[in-house]
Amino acid sequence: MAEERMPYQIIDEMAAAHARLSNGEVLKEFVAIPPLADEDDPCWNSDEYWHKVAYPYLALWNIAAERQLRAAIPLMLERACFGDPGEIMRNLCHALEAIVKPDWFELTGLVLPR
Repeated sequence: MAEERMPYQIIDEMAAAHARLSNGEVLKEFVAIPPLADEDDPCWNSDEYWHKVAYPYLALWNIAAERQLRAAIPLMLERACFGDPGEIMRNLCHALEAIVKPDWFELTGLVLPR
């Protein structure tokens, strides 16, 4: 029986695969991701949705946080879903904070308009 990868492992692998991309390419990848469905949408019951939409979104936000890619903030927020499917959205604040670290007050001006 094959060992099943955990979601964090899938996300880490996707982030590693995208690590070679330029910042501009990372932003293009974000643009290509549709806004995540709301928590009560049945698409969250599909492995395909997780692998083609949710996990890439999470992998890209990890890259944006690591690189402090401020231009990704609006894209991250525009694609965030209403609710917390699989408890994934609760970490969005940490990714946003990492992007602006140590200028956390800058985040207010970037988040409030959205």
